[in-house]
Amino acid sequence: MTFLAARTSRIRLATGIAQLGARTPALLAMTAMSMQALSGGRFLLGLGTSGPQVMEAGTVSGSAPRWG
Repeated sequence: MTFLAARTSRIRLATGIAQLGARTPALLAMTAMSMQALSGGRFLLGLGTSGPQVMEAGTVSGSAPRWG
C-alpha cells in the first residue's frame, strides 16, 4: 500500500476492515497516521469487531493474543 501511495496521486487507499483486537490500539493508530501522511490524506481505515473464535483462530499454535 505504501508503494501505491508513493506512485499515485489520485487513487484513494483503504485497508478493507482491520480487526480491532489484532494489534494494539497504539500500533494501529501509528500505522494509520503514517499511511495518512504518506498518501497525502487519501488513506481510509476500516475498523471492525469480531468474536473470540476469530481472535483465537488468529494466534500462532494456540498462543495467547499479543496484548490480551
